[in-house]
Amino acid sequence: MLKLGVIKENLLNEKRVSLTPYNIYDLINLGFKIYVEKNAGLLSGYSNDLYIENGAIVSNYKNVIKSDILLKINTFSIDELVILEKNKILICLNFFSTNKFLKVLNKKKITFLILNKIPRISKAQYFDVLSTISHISGYRAVIEAFYEYRGFWSNQITASGNLNAIKILIIGVGVAGLSAISLSKALGADVYAYDIKDEVKLQIKSLGVKFFCEKNKNYSLNQLLLRKISLFDVLIIGALDKYGIAPKIINKDLLKLMKKNSILVDLSIKNGGNCELSIKNKIVIFNNVKIIGYEDYSNLMPYITSKLYGNNLVNFLKFILDTNNNVFINLNDNIIKKIVFTYKGVLNKNIKKKNIKEKKILKEKKKNFKLIITNTILVIIIILFLIFKKYNFIVSYFRNFIVFVISSILGFRLLNKVDYCLHSPLISITNAISGIIFLGFLFQINNSVNYLVNLISFFSLFLVNINIFAGFNLTRRMLNMFYKK
Repeated sequence: MLKLGVIKENLLNEKRVSLTPYNIYDLINLGFKIYVEKNAGLLSGYSNDLYIENGAIVSNYKNVIKSDILLKINTFSIDELVILEKNKILICLNFFSTNKFLKVLNKKKITFLILNKIPRISKAQYFDVLSTISHISGYRAVIEAFYEYRGFWSNQITASGNLNAIKILIIGVGVAGLSAISLSKALGADVYAYDIKDEVKLQIKSLGVKFFCEKNKNYSLNQLLLRKISLFDVLIIGALDKYGIAPKIINKDLLKLMKKNSILVDLSIKNGGNCELSIKNKIVIFNNVKIIGYEDYSNLMPYITSKLYGNNLVNFLKFILDTNNNVFINLNDNIIKKIVFTYKGVLNKNIKKKNIKEKKILKEKKKNFKLIITNTILVIIIILFLIFKKYNFIVSYFRNFIVFVISSILGFRLLNKVDYCLHSPLISITNAISGIIFLGFLFQINNSVNYLVNLISFFSLFLVNINIFAGFNLTRRMLNMFYKK
């Protein structure tokens, strides 16, 4: 009989549990013996006695980790992995890997399954945990906005006068957005929605809400918001790009245009946030606008989240069991090969590097760091230049060097803002430097009577021309590749 262990979550403010007492009966019928760590479900509203009543064994951590399969929501820590026996199967929702983490998995021959990698296809819909979490998050986002708004959402006819329904704009209509739309409509609000994908329009219209830019197709989202953001009482934003990063949609300028006492709910703060002023797990007030930025809205509803997540897990465990109720990890299956990080300690061949999202985050951090460094250097050089000039410390050669350095840094900054897909095959930054050298040659020839300076200038021009004319030739050859023969 396979032993299944439910581990208590140890992250701060985490209230969910991976399996509820109401899932125990189904798993026992599948042939599992269930061990639950003491108080694992307490913060979710599930007592130890309730687990015991439904057939689970509540025990301490050391006994639970002896199980064949271990379940968590958040990833296992290094300390947890080190004390495990070999050949365990670990299943969790959230995950982040390091080289040390991978070495321990390899040493312990652990099979590690990551449920947030489950592809969103019809075959996997019964254990699609991300859809479950997103649906709850969208629902809870509306509840948070409803509470913070402190007013009626629907039309009201009272003895004191009539009140119109509030206007809500939902940007980013994924599973969470659709859930937010449904509840907002049920509460009687006047709902508008926007998403960059054309196919989402049909889903939006099927729910009986208005598409935000139907009559303004020639305007970008930012232009539309500048014109119409002041009409809305509540904004709920959960937009992600193709890498899973949250683009900055709402800035200070847009916040200043919003209604006083309006609400903005940022659903994507875990992925960077759609509002530049959002702060994790806090409510920020700017210009009388409340900005709600909870990291995980599903964690605010731990009872129902745990129950639905547990249902997903039961369905997933059924999926990986063979006809004899033994675990069978089929690495050729199009679902399994996406979610297996290591199989018996060996890294899945389909996961060669960090995923695209993690690479994009690292890339953004490096880019921001470089930007800070170049800005600092530029400011220091300009200050030194002004000080030296005031006290006449600058000789002609040094002045030229200072101008060259400042020009180079400005050139790098300007070209780095250009999208990579717009760069020529010759690399724009080298061409920018060539342009600076060419200008330097013209200034030196015009102002200098020193033969050595003129000689060096002509030599610089010669090197620059090699790059320029070779570049034209290379570009012509590359363009010829696209001509039809």
